[in-house]
Amino acid sequence: MSSLVNSNLSVIVSMESKLKILLLSAYHADSHAVWANTLIKGLPGYDWTLISLPPRYFSWRVRGNSLSWAFGEQRALLEQEYDLLITTSMVDLSALRGFCPSLALLPTLVYFHENQFGYPQSGREFSSVEPQLLSIYTALCGDRLLFNSEFNRTSFLQGAAALLKKLPDQVPAGVVERLSERSSVLPVPLNLSQSHKPARALFSEHPVRLLWNARWEFDKGPERLLNLLDELETAGLDFELSLLGQRFRKVPEAFYQIRDRYQHRLVQFGYAESAKEYRKWLEWSDIVLSTALHE
Repeated sequence: MSSLVNSNLSVIVSMESKLKILLLSAYHADSHAVWANTLIKGLPGYDWTLISLPPRYFSWRVRGNSLSWAFGEQRALLEQEYDLLITTSMVDLSALRGFCPSLALLPTLVYFHENQFGYPQSGREFSSVEPQLLSIYTALCGDRLLFNSEFNRTSFLQGAAALLKKLPDQVPAGVVERLSERSSVLPVPLNLSQSHKPARALFSEHPVRLLWNARWEFDKGPERLLNLLDELETAGLDFELSLLGQRFRKVPEAFYQIRDRYQHRLVQFGYAESAKEYRKWLEWSDIVLSTALHE
């Protein structure tokens, strides 16, 4: 962390004093919370201030977070003295800097868990390029851009280039090149306890244990999962399924179809309420599945 800050953000880190870091998470879903908490716990030598907003009303949250923070109860926290600003890509950083000018003076790192160009469309969205433009504005405010995967980085840069090319006029040259120069890939840090349980032999006399552990939303491919289970059932594979993940107000119908059609296979259907329980299911599984549309 210190070398990253020193080389890329021109901040001198002293071992005698704590670097004060402001961490902003505008859509604090479970995965974002784990990322933030892992940073804070993994780097205890720094003085962290975390400000977050709940993961609901996505369109409003992405567009309105700067308004909520700058003129709400968190204003005093935003205006304290900090040495470094770290934000998720969903923070409306250009507006927030205008509302709270002191933030514009801080070296800034923007972390992309995903991006608005690589994110699949459900077909129910308003037809607007504003979320994509906002992500470009936020990226331009960052001294350093970090992406959790090369796919995420590449799809953002390619999407930004395609969008800027469509705009009618007065588009400055070199925007994407500037973003590319500041960007690199840094996977999400994990701090899970290591299991000492020996791996089981697959396709033995025991059913294969499948684990699916994503958000219960359309972009995680629940229809793909249902189709996969249907194929496994038709092929006669003996399996058990643990279906984990965070639910939101609207749950895709495919999950209920899985529940009704595969009661004889399900050993867990729903959220793991504690880290201990979640790790238990990770250790239980033979294969972890991802059916996400953006992986």
